[in-house]
Amino acid sequence: MTNEQSIRCGHCGFHLPCRTWGFFYVTDDDGNRILLEGDLESTIIADALGINEDDITGCVFAPDRNESSILLMQERVGYCSFCFCRTCHERCALDQKRDTIRCPSCGSDDVATFIGLIGTACPKCGTGTLEERAMSTGEGGKR
Repeated sequence: MTNEQSIRCGHCGFHLPCRTWGFFYVTDDDGNRILLEGDLESTIIADALGINEDDITGCVFAPDRNESSILLMQERVGYCSFCFCRTCHERCALDQKRDTIRCPSCGSDDVATFIGLIGTACPKCGTGTLEERAMSTGEGGKR
């Protein structure tokens, strides 16, 4: 059984299901974003950055000896938030520190993070308010 979040309108039932609010990533040498998930995050980061995996752990314990690795990680590791375009209702993932906050589908700048939608008017009906709700899913995805 896993817990998932959902943003839901109590008036019309509009909802945005999401397991998390976003995800960490690392960019490879070509600028492609590689999703970081699971137990292999440090291995994926080390491979993408061309550094020793021990340098990642060493950043915590000996930051002065690992300054170049720290700077490289600050440059190439980021966080994408799940976002929603209020204009065309598309969902996307954007890094709020690095990306232009515009909908990649329609170009609108009326984009909000899923978290930022909580407590706002429903984009579908305009009457209800979006609220955060936890959803429990059991085996087989039954709800």
